[in-house]
Amino acid sequence: VHILSYLRDQMPAMMGKERKQAELIRDMSSVFRNVQRQYNLPTGDFPEIENFKAKCAEINGGFAMLPKMNKKNQKLLDQIDDVLGKEIPDLMNALPRTLANYDNAAEGATPEEKTAVPVLAASSIPQVTAS
Repeated sequence: VHILSYLRDQMPAMMGKERKQAELIRDMSSVFRNVQRQYNLPTGDFPEIENFKAKCAEINGGFAMLPKMNKKNQKLLDQIDDVLGKEIPDLMNALPRTLANYDNAAEGATPEEKTAVPVLAASSIPQVTAS
């Protein structure tokens, strides 16, 4: 969403849209760096650049036809970012303690038992509350 919004914002209002779009596609690595810096995003969150360039070249009507980012979309992205950045890591931090107990119990197990998927009792899963 951030990349597409950035591309749309770079487009001229009147003339030279095709030339500007071709320039942006050609210099997509710079676009990615600018978006990464602007929104503090990790490199791994970006698509493979050559595939993305190919898809951008297929956009009918050019980048100027892309939807504009609005406050509602930004609020939703902020909520998703909070879930991905805080709530899921909190949940993941709680899981290793549970799985470590399983690993300790499996020390004397056969190879088949060690690769079996553990079934956790509901009471052993920590409760995470939304803040």
